[in-house]
Amino acid sequence: EPCVTAWNQRDDYVVEQTIWYQRLIENTRRSLEAIDPETYPFNCLGIRGPVDMARGMLGAEVLCAAVYDHPQELKDLLERITDIIIATEQAHSRMLPLYEGGQFNHEGVWGPGLNAAFSVDAAWIFSPATYEEFFLPCDARFCDAFDSTVLHLHSASQHLFHLWAQVPKLALQCSVDELRLSTGERKPLSLP
Repeated sequence: EPCVTAWNQRDDYVVEQTIWYQRLIENTRRSLEAIDPETYPFNCLGIRGPVDMARGMLGAEVLCAAVYDHPQELKDLLERITDIIIATEQAHSRMLPLYEGGQFNHEGVWGPGLNAAFSVDAAWIFSPATYEEFFLPCDARFCDAFDSTVLHLHSASQHLFHLWAQVPKLALQCSVDELRLSTGERKPLSLP
């Protein structure tokens, strides 16, 4: 269910004051106290990226319409979302000790330094030109805030691979989607 009813609704949102952020930090602290990180390395969060957060907050129909009807308001909201997810991911990742000079992401893939992972499941909705204008700057800013990042996406977004290839410090983790044909047969969506 969409939760944004006004474009400026999140302008004064302070993520550090929310109960879910406070619980994340407290539960991470408890875990670090209870488990030896040298024996069992911790994973960083897998967080929803700007396009996924916007889709969750607005719904797909309103998000798509906003590209045309409210482009500046959408860009402002995406910037605010990016600020929030960077602050959350950095706070969590900075609490975790490095393992051999890096961290594991939520998929268990190790990367050097401060590591982060985010998803862009809703990216397939947009053309390359639209994604590049509205969402790619946010993805790049998120990646720039960490030493290494992994982007989780689906093969339905293969038309955007060339955009993400331009972003430094970004690795792609692609789930290959399947088509379910009317005959009941399953067929993977091919990758280039």
